[in-house]
Amino acid sequence: MKKTYETFFIAGKKVGGIIRLLESEKLSTLTCFQIPDGPLIHLEHRFYFTTSAFEWERYEFSEYHENKTIAVDRRENIAIDCVSKEVQSLTKKTIPSYATFLLLTEIIEKNLSSLDFDILIDGNPIQAPRSVIIKVEQPKKLQLQSGEIVMAARVPLIIEGQTNNQHWIAEGRILKSDWQGAESFAANSIDEVLVGLGPRETAIISSFN
Repeated sequence: MKKTYETFFIAGKKVGGIIRLLESEKLSTLTCFQIPDGPLIHLEHRFYFTTSAFEWERYEFSEYHENKTIAVDRRENIAIDCVSKEVQSLTKKTIPSYATFLLLTEIIEKNLSSLDFDILIDGNPIQAPRSVIIKVEQPKKLQLQSGEIVMAARVPLIIEGQTNNQHWIAEGRILKSDWQGAESFAANSIDEVLVGLGPRETAIISSFN
């Protein structure tokens, strides 16, 4: 199992973390952070696939702070909401948005310059998929949260022609992500993620498996 860790910041303040556990046919993702003067956000996503992100079978998405969990099964060219039984048509290149991490990993490992695909909105799978283009830009100087300056390539997600989340890659991994306001930075261990967090965030992140 491969584990990746990220610290999570809002307005320059560390408020949580992102943990990913990648197995041969499963990607599990935890996002947990405390909104300043707001609620604790606790999201978990489990994505089941076979040979690639495009060959997926099921995903489960829990928004614990909203007491909401959905599960979606894929049957060839349709997605089925396991609760409502509603269906949505898919292309061969449709994935839930959390699986974008696997495509970013593929870009890094294969040194690709671009990818195009379609995404489902994880919390609303019956909404029509949206087209996405990822293009890797030339490396430029990037300041990390620590203040260190590195050379990294920006990788924006262009969804229906509009820039959405952005990532910066170098050293064989994602160094920074911009989640349309909030930011996350690569960390080397879970201990690095937990430093400075409150007891609730610490308990959730520490127990994720």
